Parts: sequence; structure tokens; C-alpha cells
Amino acid sequence: MIAFFEDSNYFYQLEDLLQQNKLPAKGWHNYNGLIDNLRCAQPKVVLLDMEIDGNREAGLEALSIITEKFPRIKTIVLTGHPEYVLRAFRAGADGYLLKEEVANSIQYLEEVIADVTHGKIFMSCEVRKIIVESLMPFENIELNTREKQIISLAASDKSCPQIAEMLKLKAQTVETYFKNIKIKMSCHTIQGVVAKAIRNNMVNWEALTLV
Repeated sequence: MIAFFEDSNYFYQLEDLLQQNKLPAKGWHNYNGLIDNLRCAQPKVVLLDMEIDGNREAGLEALSIITEKFPRIKTIVLTGHPEYVLRAFRAGADGYLLKEEVANSIQYLEEVIADVTHGKIFMSCEVRKIIVESLMPFENIELNTREKQIISLAASDKSCPQIAEMLKLKAQTVETYFKNIKIKMSCHTIQGVVAKAIRNNMVNWEALTLV
């Protein structure tokens, strides 16, 4: 049995993928009644989304509870948020996947599930890259207000077009900002930038309300 928690439309996509491949699964849209639900379903593996109902800590809190109360259950973070990688593994996650990596194919997810059920810790190439970039020595990097604002928006799961619309900029201008930010922060990916920025307390969530 595979249990999963997801509050977006991805819930139905994931449910269909699991059912089509005859994988017994049960899903919930939030973490309410987490302990009772898991005791009833008795899953071998749990797939967790990090942010549910607007709560950025929901997945991490659930992960900590599962690790403590159900140590035999394997946990895989399946999320669109790359910035929780380090905190998730510290909380006891057995695997970390970005939703874009799974896309519409269940085969990759099956391989990950097989790995963690056999006691392995799974990190995709993309996740490894994010971890390496976030752990690189942090220097006194000078970022202007706009660059910090763009990083904060990226950390809140906003895409380049969305950021451009919110800041009333051209998408190409935002892409140029991202390119310069990656150079300044010695990162190869936006996910690495976000993880590194959060690790070093560079993300100002309150500033997002001013956009």
C-alpha cells in the first residue's frame, strides 16, 4: 500500500498513475488525522507534498511525526518545492523527488519506491545538484533589492512568467536577472539558488506582500 498527501490537482494525476499501474494507494488532500489515517491504511511507503493548504511547514511536520510514530514506513518527498531538500533529509526522509521529474511516467516513481523499500536513500541527479550548490561556501554576495525580490518569489514557487507579470517586467528581463544571480551565487540552477538563499536567510517572505 502506498499513501500520498497532496492538495493540488496533481492529486488526481498521481492517483490515476498509481491506479493504471495497479499499485494499491490511498490519498488525502491534507494532513488532518495523519496518525489515524496511516494506522488504518498501513502503507509501506508514504509520498508527501511539502506545502499543503498554504502551510510551508506542513510536510516537514508530517515527516517528523511519521519518522517518530511509524519508523518502519518509508517516506518520499514528492513536491514542487526544491528548497526543502536539506531539511527533509534531516527530518528523516528516505527520498526526495521533484514533481517535474516524475511527470506522467510512473516507471521512475516505481524505481524510487523500490529503492527506498530496500533501505536505500534516494536522491535524483537534480536533487544532488541542489544539495551540492546549497552547501557551497557562502561569501558576502551583494544582491540588489530586485534580485532579492526575484529570489524570494522563486522560493515561493513562482515561475519566470509569473514573476515577470507580478513585477511588471518582461520575461526576458527576469531570465537575465536569473542568469546574473546564478553567476553571483555560483549556482547552476534556480533550485540551487533558492536552496542556498534559504539556507543563508536571504529570503524575505514578508517582502512578498509588498509586491
